[in-house]
Amino acid sequence: MHIFKLISRVARVIFTTRNFYVIPSVYIGLVKEVNVNFIDGTSMRLSKKSWSNYWDKITTLYVLRKYRGVLKRDLLIFRFGRREIIMKLPRIPGKIEEFAKRVLYQFYFDQYKYLHVKNRVVVDIGAWIGDTALLFALKGASKVLAIEPHPYTFDLLKTNIKLNKLFSVIKPINAAVSSRRGRTAIMFEVRDTGTESLEEFSVNVNLDASYIEVPIITLADVNKVVHELGEYSSFERKAVLKVDCEGCEYEIILNSSPEDLKLYDEIMFEYHCGRVLELISRLKILGFKTVIVNEYEPEIGILYAKRD
Repeated sequence: MHIFKLISRVARVIFTTRNFYVIPSVYIGLVKEVNVNFIDGTSMRLSKKSWSNYWDKITTLYVLRKYRGVLKRDLLIFRFGRREIIMKLPRIPGKIEEFAKRVLYQFYFDQYKYLHVKNRVVVDIGAWIGDTALLFALKGASKVLAIEPHPYTFDLLKTNIKLNKLFSVIKPINAAVSSRRGRTAIMFEVRDTGTESLEEFSVNVNLDASYIEVPIITLADVNKVVHELGEYSSFERKAVLKVDCEGCEYEIILNSSPEDLKLYDEIMFEYHCGRVLELISRLKILGFKTVIVNEYEPEIGILYAKRD
């Protein structure tokens, strides 16, 4: 292991676990199980089987401490630059800390940092609860079109825009984006929001109390809204497109017309399913240079495209 990565991991253990000195005994197998106490007053039984749970826990605590984050039930409060940010998180049992970590990672590690958003219109497809939309706005975007299909998550998106007084910059839209218009049924119940794709939901499902219909719009529809934004015509630079929609990137990039994609000179998205070469080929035909800036797994990563 790289020496700096090792030091970082050791620091994470020391700064989050009160009795950190017991950790090596489990890690090297001297004991099967120990009780560990965390800086937030909680504890857990640690063994080799629960090591991943322990690591998730201390990573969250470490990020909260390092970036001065405070978690009050489902409210995450932290500072970004000179500004205090308040984010209401999905109230899903056992996942609040994971969501807090996801938000803080987005703000402080910013996987979309390659995008030039200052004084530009940004289309955020798959806006979730508004973490990236808020980040783009705070980094100087003129307007952010935040598109999120899940009804529960969309309500949180609107709440977070209001909590941070950014309604003048961020316009929320409750819809899914694909290559053809239509309607889809999305589960209304509270669940692990932020990981759904259109493929998970049947457009032919018989709706009942646990489902709600959400419109499917196209990139052409999105572009009409972009053009309607008051100050868009005064900008010389084209718009910016960010996509994180668990698979719909293929529908948007491969099946939208060249004319619809002409509005953007920078595109960045998370790709799935191991078909990234299809996306790269299409974007190159349209005049974009592409680079994979992050590869989490062989089939999942982040692709950045900039028009020549």
